[in-house]
Amino acid sequence: VWLNFEGVYHNSEGWINGEKVAFHPHGYVPIWVNISDKLKEGENVVRVVARNADQPNSRWYSGAGIYRPVWMYTAPAAYILPEGLRVTTLSISPATIKVDLFASEEGQWSAEILKDGKVVATCDSLHSTVVIDGASLWSPESPELYTCRATFGKDSAEVSFGIRTIECSAKTGFLLNGKRILMRGACMHHDNGLLGACSYKFAEYRKAELLKNAGFNAVRSSHNPCSPYFM
Repeated sequence: VWLNFEGVYHNSEGWINGEKVAFHPHGYVPIWVNISDKLKEGENVVRVVARNADQPNSRWYSGAGIYRPVWMYTAPAAYILPEGLRVTTLSISPATIKVDLFASEEGQWSAEILKDGKVVATCDSLHSTVVIDGASLWSPESPELYTCRATFGKDSAEVSFGIRTIECSAKTGFLLNGKRILMRGACMHHDNGLLGACSYKFAEYRKAELLKNAGFNAVRSSHNPCSPYFM
């Protein structure tokens, strides 16, 4: 059993049934806490303390307390680690990806690559290299996405990804899939204006949509990691 706090501002502590199980000073980085051996049968009490009295501690609006979603994940005894399924593009000609899976222990696993719900490739080793025939490449104009779905014993996980390569140099500038792209970017703070610092899915999506409709193709997160909803 894991608890995932996407953001608590700041100097936060986590307590389970009166026992301190976590401390995290940073207010924007997600916190993962394994509480498997801290739970008891019946009712359990989770307490979170955020200490934000050291004012001023920021020159922008930081918010305070639990301002991003909190999730609880459960898994069997042998499980895929949180965020333990990763896909990396190795090349686009031919389209080749690497699938990495990180689990709590060794064991048998398999994965399949899907496009629009159809399986286009499979793999069955922990760190697999997969070639995808006739792949659709990701770009800002055509954000083609694939899904990697992995199974490890009784556990499963999936992640969406785009097939694309990135290069950057003083001579060529920024290259996406081998083509030069001029970045039109903006610096975006984590908060949502009059809505405050809380991360609301509809507000984060609206923010991204407004930026894209205005012609932006890049974002700088000011000044810390932005919320998973915005990502």
